[in-house]
Amino acid sequence: MIAEVIPQIRLPRRFSFFDYGVSDLKINIGDVVRISFKNREVLGVVRGLRKESTHKVQNIISIIEPEFLNSDDIKRLESIATNIAQSPSTVLHTTLFGFRNKKDEVKQNHISYPKLMIDKQTAKQVSAVMAELKDKNQLFFQTNIEGALTLAYALTKQFKNQILILAPHERDAKVIHKLIDFKYKTAVLHGKCTTADRNAIIRSWQSGETKILISTRQGSLLPAKKIDAILVIDAGSIDHKNWDRNPRYDARLAAELLANQHQAKLVFTGFTPRLLDIFEKRLIIFSQSTDAQIINLSAREEYSGIPLISDTLKNKISEVLKTNKQTLLVYNQKGVAKRLQCSVCRHIPFCGTCGANPVVRTSDLLCPVCKTEMWIPKKCPACGDDKLKPRGVGNKKIKTELQKAFPGKSISIVDKQNIENLNADILIVTEYFFQAIHYPFMKNKFGLVADICIDLGLGGGYDSSEITAMKLNRLLAIAKQQKADCIIQTWIPEEIKKMMNLKRFLDSELDIRSKYRLFPAFEAITMRAPGKNFEDVIRSSVVNITEKIALTTIENSCIIDTELRNYDI
Repeated sequence: MIAEVIPQIRLPRRFSFFDYGVSDLKINIGDVVRISFKNREVLGVVRGLRKESTHKVQNIISIIEPEFLNSDDIKRLESIATNIAQSPSTVLHTTLFGFRNKKDEVKQNHISYPKLMIDKQTAKQVSAVMAELKDKNQLFFQTNIEGALTLAYALTKQFKNQILILAPHERDAKVIHKLIDFKYKTAVLHGKCTTADRNAIIRSWQSGETKILISTRQGSLLPAKKIDAILVIDAGSIDHKNWDRNPRYDARLAAELLANQHQAKLVFTGFTPRLLDIFEKRLIIFSQSTDAQIINLSAREEYSGIPLISDTLKNKISEVLKTNKQTLLVYNQKGVAKRLQCSVCRHIPFCGTCGANPVVRTSDLLCPVCKTEMWIPKKCPACGDDKLKPRGVGNKKIKTELQKAFPGKSISIVDKQNIENLNADILIVTEYFFQAIHYPFMKNKFGLVADICIDLGLGGGYDSSEITAMKLNRLLAIAKQQKADCIIQTWIPEEIKKMMNLKRFLDSELDIRSKYRLFPAFEAITMRAPGKNFEDVIRSSVVNITEKIALTTIENSCIIDTELRNYDI
């Protein structure tokens, strides 16, 4: 008897499984086994059995855990590997990362749970979601994290089997665990878990001992006994997708496969629905948001003498400072200036390591991508002139100017490199604040929330409008929860106003994407085949992927538009 074994190691995408002899062992599909691979011992999973092999094979050393995965689990993981063009062993490595030949106990943290207080509107919406789940298997619920936590608690009351809660960040997973007493055995899995904790959680979730799993991406891959519901928190966050290294899988798409396998309910939550939700005609439950005051930065009457601070915003900050409440200013641009630029040849010095444009700090430059620190050049690297000047406005520049306007008031910058005083009168924050600092259920802490330039991220990609709309609605949700005023500053007020009518904006955005053959209406796959007849080579390579292919030739490569979901190279 020959066992087809997928090793639990990272391998190139051309590898699938390897043949091993069974010897006297009683092997079944799904067994976690110990095998010899490249002169070392590793773990692997048996994906299939057959009578003989055409190769000379080694024998399986031992069985670590019998039938730890079932055939559906293996098919699901192999499907993910195929869709992201990676080897099954690489996906398996991520799935069972931390698993070892030792049974550890899940640590139960004794937490003093605060009372979960929500407003009547949120409670009514959660009730509507639970009613829809009686007939629907999937839906999107537009809400903030407070509403998502309330829904998580309601799901545990409705369903008796396992429930998976996927969070985009470690902080979110910890907050969910801290704020809600689920009254079931609960585990929290994230990137900073120890090997022992991770091993214990994987085993207890697979056996069904753990009823509630609050996890970041890995939880969407793990085998489970019986899942009744999957809740995805902040589904619009790009951190649900693994960008750092292979396998670059999307936990949201993996959650769909997991829900289909267990016939479980799948609920996405977030500040805005994704265009993918609109495209797939998923039921969407919208919530009412707070109105915001839209300020045109190009209007002359809004000139205040402070860069990017309108007269309306300046006056409102002054009013809030008198009430002893904080002001939250969002500006996702670090440093003193956005870039250096030569006044003569217009050259912008770039990072010598990765090629990105470095941020200008007080005494040096910092690459925002690879974090390389550089001296500020005295002369232009392109033309040799000494007229290199800072261009654009960074958060440190805004802090300096606001300090002049409001002397005696504390002003703090909060970004990944600088976390100053979180209790300052004025907080100038970047995206990092919402990912790692902002805490839900804060009551009346802020009297004003404002985005200094909401359209700062527009033009960065075809999905920049969708991301901007999400950030806008996130700020509106915070303002509503804090009962604070909300000001949105922009150079293009008419375009931002369209985003206030969210459903109409998303429908319009999807029409534009469909017209220009962009995701989610189409997936663009770029492949290269040097030499003659490369069109035939590429056509033959994707003929099994999809029946509908639009092929456009560009020099020595071609772009293939396909309606296949989940395919990413």
